[in-house]
Amino acid sequence: MKLASLRTGGRDGTLIVVSRDLSRAVAVPDIAPTLQSALDDWANLSPRLATVAEALGALGLRRSRSSATRASVTEAEYPPA
Repeated sequence: MKLASLRTGGRDGTLIVVSRDLSRAVAVPDIAPTLQSALDDWANLSPRLATVAEALGALGLRRSRSSATRASVTEAEYPPA
């Protein structure tokens, strides 16, 4: 699972989950607004973040199989809670 912060969203930035190949990312404000908040409650939040990471990976497989054009950043569907 790859996590990153965007410079927007205040002092700590906005948490995003990034695909393994770095071609897609999605903000996850309903899970954790910042990387620090995710780390503070890691035991509870990491399974949900992992689900998002898996969804991004599956999205990449579907796109590559269908030869769709890849966007540099896109949003994926993931379970809210």
